[in-house]
Amino acid sequence: MSTPDKRRRQIRVLVPDEPPRLTPDAARILLRIVLNARSRPGPDTMRQQENDE
Repeated sequence: MSTPDKRRRQIRVLVPDEPPRLTPDAARILLRIVLNARSRPGPDTMRQQENDE
């Protein structure tokens, strides 16, 4: 295994003054992502199900 590089690296991030406009297609995709994430059991839910058994 190689040793980690100890040199500092700088990353330049450009952030716009205002967020980009939310198009209907982008809103649809974001909604699908949120609904998909909500439908999956999280770690707390899984632990609770294991304790219930």
